[in-house]
Amino acid sequence: TSGIISHELIAGRALLVTIPWHLTLVLNILVIYGHNDPTAGRKFWSEIAERITELDLPDPDFMIGDFNNVEENIDRLPMRLNDIDAMDTFNDLRAKYELIDGWRTTYPDSKAFTFKQYNGHSQSRLDRIYCTNEMLAGCRNWQIEESGLVTDHKLVSVELVDLKQPFIGKGRPVIPLHIVKDRTLNKVIQEEALKLSDDFERCKHRRSPDYNAQILWQKFKDKIGYLARQRAKLVIPKLEQRIRELKIQLDLLLNDPTLTEDEKALSAAVLQE
Repeated sequence: TSGIISHELIAGRALLVTIPWHLTLVLNILVIYGHNDPTAGRKFWSEIAERITELDLPDPDFMIGDFNNVEENIDRLPMRLNDIDAMDTFNDLRAKYELIDGWRTTYPDSKAFTFKQYNGHSQSRLDRIYCTNEMLAGCRNWQIEESGLVTDHKLVSVELVDLKQPFIGKGRPVIPLHIVKDRTLNKVIQEEALKLSDDFERCKHRRSPDYNAQILWQKFKDKIGYLARQRAKLVIPKLEQRIRELKIQLDLLLNDPTLTEDEKALSAAVLQE
């Protein structure tokens, strides 16, 4: 949190946060909790730009949060626009700072939702991340997924990279953390380590370019890495596997052109229970 500066624009509703990034670079993020009342919402979007100008704050690079509205009918299930949606003042705010809906730009025809009505079938993509065109170039892996918390909203996220930074790659291979304490894998590692110890003793007396401690150690590491990856594929919790399967089913369902909107809403609600 060192170096982070926040400015409250509208109490409980809008916050502009400046976060140090790489070297002298900073990110200006506008955090939003939108009104669900059309009259209050129309005034709210106008006030945000006025407050940023009044406080002489930097233009936002990102705008994120629960907007309590949508811009297109594709972002509601069943498809529709309510009074709170597609407001001119909201569009004016986006246009002023040249902010675009990153997920929708990346997936122009896909359907996915972040909020499901309690005791109902209706769903909406209320939670979104907007960014400038300049920032969009460095964004990847846009996600809408379960947060793991007790909430009726899903988590939206994106990875941001500095395109001016040199390519680093994935780094060195590591054993997945969730199997470090796996008893079966640890037993195999111990057995392989004992064999390696015996090989070290033998190579002391008949060392060669193809048979020496360095070669033996490299082969040992490669084998353990391979065994760890294979073991990881077997011990992934069944719950995680089931969640992945449900996400795929939900995606196929929401984007099935053969189903009506009501059929999608009902089936999606059942699938997410």
